[in-house]
Amino acid sequence: MTVAPEPSAAPESIDAGKRAEVLGGGWEKSSDRAVTTTGDASGFHVLVADANDGYRWRTAASLSEPGFDTDAWIGNLCITASGDRAVVVYAPRTFTNTSVLNERGGFTAIVDLNGGAVRKLPLQTTLAYFNPGCGPSESAVLTQDGAEDRGETRLFLLDTVSGKLDRPIQIPGQLTSAVPSADGIVAADSGAVVRVHPDGKRTVVAPAKGVPYRLAADADGGVVYAQLEDKQTASVRRVDLERSNAVTTLATGAITDLSVRSARGGRVFVTGAKATKTASPAGSVALADVPHQAGMSLSGEVAVTSVLPSRSRDTTVAPTDPGDSQRVDITATSLATKKTFTLSVAPAAGAGDGAKPSPALGRISAAAGDPNDPFDGDQRYCSVARNDPRNQAMQPKPRQVEWAVDQAVVGQLTVQRPANWKNLGMPAYSPQGLFPLRALDGGGYIPAQILMGIAVQESNTWQAARFAIPGVTANPLIGNYFGIDYYNDDESDDWSINWADADCGYGVMQITDGMRLAGKEKPGETALPYDHQRAIALDFAANIARGQQMLADKWNETRRAGLIVNNGTAEGLENWFFAAWAYNSGLHQPSGQNPWGLGWLNNPVNPRYPADRPPFMETSYADSAHPQDWPYPEKVLGFAGHPIELIESPGTLVYSHLYAWWNSDQDRYNVKPPVVQFCEASNDCYPGESHLPNDPEVIGEPAGPCAHKNSSGKYDLKCWWHQPSTWKAQCQTTCGHGWLRFDPGYAYQEDATNYAPNCGLTGLPSGALIVDNLPTNIPSVRPNCSPGHSNAGSFQFDFLG
Repeated sequence: MTVAPEPSAAPESIDAGKRAEVLGGGWEKSSDRAVTTTGDASGFHVLVADANDGYRWRTAASLSEPGFDTDAWIGNLCITASGDRAVVVYAPRTFTNTSVLNERGGFTAIVDLNGGAVRKLPLQTTLAYFNPGCGPSESAVLTQDGAEDRGETRLFLLDTVSGKLDRPIQIPGQLTSAVPSADGIVAADSGAVVRVHPDGKRTVVAPAKGVPYRLAADADGGVVYAQLEDKQTASVRRVDLERSNAVTTLATGAITDLSVRSARGGRVFVTGAKATKTASPAGSVALADVPHQAGMSLSGEVAVTSVLPSRSRDTTVAPTDPGDSQRVDITATSLATKKTFTLSVAPAAGAGDGAKPSPALGRISAAAGDPNDPFDGDQRYCSVARNDPRNQAMQPKPRQVEWAVDQAVVGQLTVQRPANWKNLGMPAYSPQGLFPLRALDGGGYIPAQILMGIAVQESNTWQAARFAIPGVTANPLIGNYFGIDYYNDDESDDWSINWADADCGYGVMQITDGMRLAGKEKPGETALPYDHQRAIALDFAANIARGQQMLADKWNETRRAGLIVNNGTAEGLENWFFAAWAYNSGLHQPSGQNPWGLGWLNNPVNPRYPADRPPFMETSYADSAHPQDWPYPEKVLGFAGHPIELIESPGTLVYSHLYAWWNSDQDRYNVKPPVVQFCEASNDCYPGESHLPNDPEVIGEPAGPCAHKNSSGKYDLKCWWHQPSTWKAQCQTTCGHGWLRFDPGYAYQEDATNYAPNCGLTGLPSGALIVDNLPTNIPSVRPNCSPGHSNAGSFQFDFLG
């Protein structure tokens, strides 16, 4: 039985007359509580539902930070033993595209689940799935991952009652899944579950195959964890810290069918389909007959199986503004009755302590500019300024973006932009006249769905700022325009503006190369001509033409270095894994000395990603709410086969693009390579084995499956991949395929006309005086909107902050 109420404006609960039927007897006296999260452009929302209220969902907190232009806030949480507090790590979705922000850019807060009070902490931590970690107490462990650039990990023990952070514990190498237990901090190392001592040393608690994952400390003095047995099988085990570290196997099953979930008071549940199972020797550990990715309620009485945007059954109701909180349908199953129910809630957003700046932001400072002008002038490093009325971009329709991608990959993106297109003052050009088609080594062309997958991941297919719907103009979308150094050796300047460190990623494809002002380039960079820079920033089609060149360059670069996937044809979607990897994090070029190749961040075996993850977006669109659980190439392939819904006009949602296709569902499921596909002796990576280090600071175990050592003999996680690889030997029939919705030469897709401006004087009283906020010599980017009046006064901004 499934109970699915019609979405309404108010939070829903199970009908009072059906609660006993759905939840079982005694629901009104139950202290059970379900906690889940959802994220949108307005914030990362912590939602709570109590059993004795019919699991009516309410917003405990909505977390965001001022000044970030993002389509969605994402994050993780854990619940302390009392069930009264949640520790939350949250960040803009695009932080997952950058290694440093992914490793330690997440804002961190404590949320009171009863009253909603929020305490933000002066600390940023990893967005990896295992952070934060809670256990059978009111303490939590927070992790800063510095594996790629620092070769070490930092752990912080947090008292969630007082908000006090202990001094960081610095550990060489990479540790994951750190949790507080009855025996101190316990974490996952390569080949072992280890105890971490306050001085950073570690001792083995239980040997393991590979890197354990999903660690959960129970109330009976044990730690439950999963490990890979082989390429297809995993097991869940429990080590008893109070009984000589005895290890018991609780269950075995397929890797993507078996997992571990924590609940209140040190209760731990083994979820998923279990091929073999054994009763736990601890009363606080139980086997739950629910999908492996389900979230368990705090007493284990219900399992939350889905959190998805609501779909109104009334087609006349317009979708909410993209910047508002988005109503969600939350589906759960009662373990007592096996009945499923779906309830809807619109998260409360944008108010209270959750919207105040994190103390991790510090004091944002900037060089003094004109106090009457929002335009940043010469102090900026990015070529096209924000808040410049002469440089405004029109948000394209999803259909326009897909049309441009389809034309670009085959070299037909030659639509003519006349001189002064959209009153922007640029000379005439065509997108692929500026940025011609780049041919691929080996022939063929980029599958449109691969380029679309990158566009979705990079920008949500936006050319302009997030608050502009198609047809509306706004600032061009720009990544890290202010050069904020989110994390470096000096924590005191993490949030000071440093124009010289600006990322300058523009538009749909987040183009960075060549997008700084001439004379302000990064080392080795050459600024593009200014008209080319403006075209990239202001014209979605030119931006996509440049994106085609950059992705083709990554294909050619990796291929010439011998990094070929499967049969190496451009047609097979999976064969673009290395090119997508390089598009995000680059290829470390051969220098005559090892290491070289594709970096550790996006290696699927990196333990920052849960080994039990299914292919991205394959089992649920809810995967897009926690993209930090997948490396970049897996997300690109996931979006290739599973387009997202985007607003085209008020009342109309459309899919971002035509989905890719495979010959069978199993072929599509196998789009994700095996976890250990790029981990072998050739790149000093040894899954399932333990390797003793020669660094005296590391006791008995290496930092992770990556066993590469630097010149000082320390493990540095530079297991950079530089070999060809095959996981689909019959790629011609088992790999995915792209196709074109818009054939070469298909007619240009016209701009949207949403919220057409009123540029005339109709409706104003006779003799009305008009004071424009812009000089009359600045034309509108939108068509047919030339000022038809004289300016009766002056208007200026005065920035006092």
